[in-house]
Amino acid sequence: MSVSNAISAELRGTGVSITTLCPGATETKFAAKAGLENSLLFKLFVMQPDRVAEIGYHAVMKGKVSVIAGIYNKILVYSSNLLPKRVVNFLSKKMLMK
Repeated sequence: MSVSNAISAELRGTGVSITTLCPGATETKFAAKAGLENSLLFKLFVMQPDRVAEIGYHAVMKGKVSVIAGIYNKILVYSSNLLPKRVVNFLSKKMLMK
């Protein structure tokens, strides 16, 4: 998101905007191709693509620079900023295990 914030600042006043969508686990072919379809992340926290797209679209229309799709993804992102890195790494590993 730092890059999108910087680009957005550079583009201010030009009529061009940028929105970064952080979708999190989304029900696409990605999980199967990455071998993650049986992981905790893709079993419990997966969102439907149409809902993710809707969230992204509304963020663009509101002129937001970035948006995190879904409450679970927001909790994951914000808690990762509060918890010690070793805890975040442990939880991340657990969520991606099959």
